[in-house]
Formats: sequence, structure tokens, C-alpha cells
Amino acid sequence: MKPQYTESHFARFTSWERTNIYGLSVFETKMMSGLPISLKFPSGLINNKEAVAFNDPEQSDEQKIYKHLFVSSFYSVICFVSALGYWSTIELPLDRNIGEIVSIDAFSSIRSELVFALTAIYQGQDGESVHTLRIYSSDDRPSTTCMEKATFNITEKRLFDLHFTPMQLSHTKIKVDGEIRVGILLCGTDEAVHLYLENNTPLGWEEQSIQDYFPLFASLKANILSLEIKEINDLKILAAGCQNGMLYMSIMKLNSETGEYEQFEEHSSVALFSPITSVLVFSSSTSKINPGGIHMLVTCAVEQAIVYRNIDKHSLTYPMYLEECTKYDSVLCSHVMDVDWDGKNEIIVGTYGRELLIYKQITNEDPNDPISFELLFQKSFSYPIYRITGIDLNQDGIEELIVVTQYGTHILQPNLDAAKEELLLALKNLELLRQERKAISDVSPVVTFSITCLLPDLAPVISADKFDKLNTNCTYNNQLCSRKIAVTEPKMQTDQKDEKEKKQLERSQCPMVVEYDLLSIDKSCYPCAASVFEEYLFKVIRASSKAKHTIHGIKEVNRSLPCDATPLTLIQHLPSLCKSNQIPYVYVKSKSDLGFACKARRPTAALMIIPDDNNNNETYAYKSRYNKIINKLKSYFHNS
Repeated sequence: MKPQYTESHFARFTSWERTNIYGLSVFETKMMSGLPISLKFPSGLINNKEAVAFNDPEQSDEQKIYKHLFVSSFYSVICFVSALGYWSTIELPLDRNIGEIVSIDAFSSIRSELVFALTAIYQGQDGESVHTLRIYSSDDRPSTTCMEKATFNITEKRLFDLHFTPMQLSHTKIKVDGEIRVGILLCGTDEAVHLYLENNTPLGWEEQSIQDYFPLFASLKANILSLEIKEINDLKILAAGCQNGMLYMSIMKLNSETGEYEQFEEHSSVALFSPITSVLVFSSSTSKINPGGIHMLVTCAVEQAIVYRNIDKHSLTYPMYLEECTKYDSVLCSHVMDVDWDGKNEIIVGTYGRELLIYKQITNEDPNDPISFELLFQKSFSYPIYRITGIDLNQDGIEELIVVTQYGTHILQPNLDAAKEELLLALKNLELLRQERKAISDVSPVVTFSITCLLPDLAPVISADKFDKLNTNCTYNNQLCSRKIAVTEPKMQTDQKDEKEKKQLERSQCPMVVEYDLLSIDKSCYPCAASVFEEYLFKVIRASSKAKHTIHGIKEVNRSLPCDATPLTLIQHLPSLCKSNQIPYVYVKSKSDLGFACKARRPTAALMIIPDDNNNNETYAYKSRYNKIINKLKSYFHNS
């Protein structure tokens, strides 16, 4: 099994302290690191503000978001501040008398760049346990751009006494009277979810009823161990995993007219007969434009992990069990990220049996079959695994894998050789596009969109801001804007199937051609293949090209046809040539796409597939798909 990650650093908790499944939070902010690299890096721990000199860095890009990491143990919280080529390790200035820390969360709000919330338990004077929620924040906006300084400057702003044992602590954005506010969500053993909203009063925070904002959570009468709120495109998915084994889910849809989320379908639930340790909603693809199917990963204390597939279409009726998880005790945590940079999300789970398991998404041949997962990578640790996440700690453009075990934080580095290969391929594809754009004097909308759509699809292999910025103004059809071109796929030269290629060709609601006026292309280029049909066509082209059953280029295509019409070099001549010889034909939107599909070294204006029926082994691989395309085209021309 090829290693995906190797451990580069381990930060052990001080003394005998430990953590739990709620002891990690990823903080997103515009604040950068303000400290140079430590002489003791990566092992240096800074716990004294006076011992270092901070420099407020100049904000180079106001839109760039940095990610930092908070990890808690019994009586302390450590912040890993990401920086270019290194990271700083800061201990928060908290009073140890607050008690044993249960759960933490960090975020930015309207009034402060850094808000840090924690729940704690301590022994009261009468010997009984006292539970509290404490909210800290740095100076009110505008604040410093130095993350380390903001961390040392946090002070306690609000204290809530709790009458229940706290569990998961999280936050979400809520619209209140037309204004977006940050709300803290706290799960407890009183069978309720508590909501704390930020306001403009001197106290800053107050508890509100959750009924008006999340009716699903208000209706549940169970101890919730894991809460998930995820927005994907115009859908908002709410999920709750309970101590009694019940899993609840609700899907809401955005009303474009009112800007409010409305109930999309009835609440659904399923009994798993085991405490649910984590719930995670994710999409098949990392692309924000075309995320693909929406799924839910659920882990349980009784040795199982389940993927509910296509929950937006089938609710909780299509489960898949990750069988290897049953061998390593309770499954405590999970995470989803693209570990091999192929544009598809992988599943990562951690167990009490000290095993880290990574599952890769497998695309099935039949488009009607749901996705499946197989074990890709496995790594053993010395202690039980409590939390997993991914974050770019050294800001090199590639996320490190963070694994928090019982006694410390492990920082795992991805396979740099594989990352180098993907990066070089991405740079090569980008350079080819730039050369093509430069060679074309009259840049058509199709070429413009192909180039501008490339940069986002390269992340996280390479950061878009490392290149010269291209024109990103989109004023044409959204369908073309969202189409992922062939060169953006890191593994285009393999026969792996992407999400679009899974779509069924014979679906009646999927047109074979699209009208030219929607695409702003030359009106003589008709019929023009629709995106779904085009991707299916490219798959056949790749297979036939591999079997050497294709010829490409206008000159070669015309030589192979029994016709002496002139001029042979004009692309407008081919339709009449094909019709006179009863040869089906279709246009695609980009000669660059066509060139990459047939593995040509340059854009290809014309291509002809000539199956070799004498070579049954080579032809058999794509003959059925080829026949479907021919029948589809013949049917279209007959109806026309």
C-alpha cells in the first residue's frame, strides 16, 4: 500500500493532560502570523507574551483567508498559527481555575476578529460539579492583523452557568431581522441544543430560543453528541447524532426570492442502536461549482462507520458500511478531504483502537449505481485517535493531516513526490492554455471561460494567487461557466470515470444538442453537443485513440473520405462532406478539449473514429458506447 502521509511532528500535551473528541477547532481568519520562525521550531511553545516581539504584518491580500488550529487538553489550549514555511505554537493565557475543559470553538464575529468559547467543569464548594460556558474575545474591531497578538490579548467577556453537562460546541451564521449574526450552539445532557447569540449590548452575548431558527433541533428529545450544519449550493443540511443511537436529518432549500431557507422535505431519521460519535455531510467533488452527489458519513461507538449516499435524493435509504472499521474498536472521529488531489473527496476515520483509515471514492461503471469506497491507506498510532482535520499549517498550498490522539497532536505531511507530479501536470496544462489563448487573436467566449475556470479547479494542488490573474468576469451562460474542461482533471490521461461521465446517455431529460445562441458560438457550428453528451463522446474518443482507431486534423480527415470537394481546409466543408457520405457528425465546444481527449499535442479541429472490427480485443472496449453515439446521431438527423 503506497504511503499517503508520513508523520513530521508530534506535539505532546504538558504533564499528564489528555484531550477528548471535542478538543479541536479550526479557526478561519484574515489575520496572519506576526512572529518569525522560532529557533526551537517545530517544538517551541510560547506561553509568555513579554518574551517575544510581535510585528503586525502588512496585509498583502484582504480577501485571503488563513486557517489556524486550536487544540485543548484538560487545563490548557494550544494554538498552532500557520505561517509561510513554518508555524508558531502559542498557549492561550487561560486561568487554570476555570476547571477541566470539555469542548472548544473559535471563530470571528461582527465585533471581534477572534472569539474563543469553551465549556468547563470544576468542583464547587459543596463538592458538586459546576458547569460553565465561557466566551473570550480579543479587542473590538478593528483589531491587529497579527494572530499571535490577538491570541494573547483575549479576555473573558461572558460567563454562563449551565445546569447540564456540556458536550459539542459549535457556531453558525443566523439571520436576525435582516442582519447576519454569529450564534453559538451547545449540546448538552438535558436533551436540548442551546443557542447563544451575539448582540450590541454591553454583555455581548445572550441565550435565545432555538425554536425560531432550527425547529428540528428544538423538537428532538435526546442527548445530541454530534451536530452538523452544512450548506452546499442552495441546500442547507441539518443533521444530529444522538447518544441513544438515533440519527436525524433535515434538508432546507434557499428561496432565491426571499433569501430565506425553506423546508425542502420532511425530517428523516434512522436508529443505529449505538451512540453516534460524529456526523459529517460532504460532497463527492471538491469543486464548489459542481460538487456532485451529497452524502453523509456517520461513525458509531460500536465499531461501525456508515456512508449514506445521495441524501439529497434518497434521504437515509442508501447506506454503505465501511467494513474495515469494525476491526479496531469504537470509531471516534471522521474527516473528509482530497488526499490525492484528483478532485474527489476521500473519507478519513479514526478509531479508539489507534488506527487511521483512509477510504477512496470509487466510480462505478453503471451510472445508476451509487458511489462506493475502498480502503486506500492505513496507519497505526500509539494512542486512541480523538479528532482529525486537514489544514495548511506551513502555507505551501498543500494541506497537512492533523491527528489528535489521547496525549498529543500529530502533524502528518502528504506524499511530496505525488504532490510534485500533480503540480507539474497542473503547470503544464496551464501553460498550454496560455499558449493557446495567446495564439488566438479573436478570443471566443468558449476559450475565455475555459481559462478562467481552470484556476479554481487546480486548488489545493496549486494556489491561484501564485499566477498572473486572468479575466474572471462571467457574463455568459452559467452552464458553460460551470463546465469543467478536460485539462483541469489531474488524471485526464487515465481511464478513470469522473462524475459527469457517470450520467446516463439515454435519459430523456438530457438533450443531445444545445442551441448555439445559448453558447455564443459560431452559428455554423451546428449541431453542438450538450455537456453531458460531449463528456460521453470524449470517453469514446479516449478509448478509440488508445486503440489507434482515430485520425485527427482537417487534412487527414478529408484524405480518408471519398470526396474531391474544395477547399478542403475549411471547417465549414465538413458537414456537407459528411452528409453526402451519410457519416454522422457533431460539433464540440472547444478544439482544446478535443485535442486533449485524443492525446494530441495541440488543439484539434476535426477528428474521425474508424473502428477496426478485425481487432476485436481493442474495439470491444468501446464498441458499445460507440454504437450508442452513432444511433443517437442518426436518430437526431432523421428527426431533423
